[in-house]
Amino acid sequence: MIELIDDALHFTFPKVHPGAGITIRFHRTLRIPDDGKDYPLPPGLGSFPLRHVDDFLGKVPSNWIERAGVMLPMYQSEALWISFDANYAMDHEADYPFAIKVGTGKINAVTGSSWSDGLQKNPQSYMVAV
Repeated sequence: MIELIDDALHFTFPKVHPGAGITIRFHRTLRIPDDGKDYPLPPGLGSFPLRHVDDFLGKVPSNWIERAGVMLPMYQSEALWISFDANYAMDHEADYPFAIKVGTGKINAVTGSSWSDGLQKNPQSYMVAV
């Protein structure tokens, strides 16, 4: 089940485990130069607002309505970072683990390769959130 609560996506998987859940937030930040140099992590400037696409009928392209989901407004001059907060599973005394794939424009954001379904081990095509 996916819920949009306070500009965050909350995923729960009660059929997998009662404690299987994760919250994902998209944080506004500053862009850093794309010049191959290392830079310190830029500051977080709050969460991006997330909105249901269905709330904007007639204002968004029709193919967005067909796919549904959520959207966030973002200027080209902005950047974002994503935070993952896994639920604590009391019976395991640890956060419930998740493998997460992130894509943008049909590109895997972890590997830079074209998007493919499933998880790949080498190179690792996913992140682990615990």
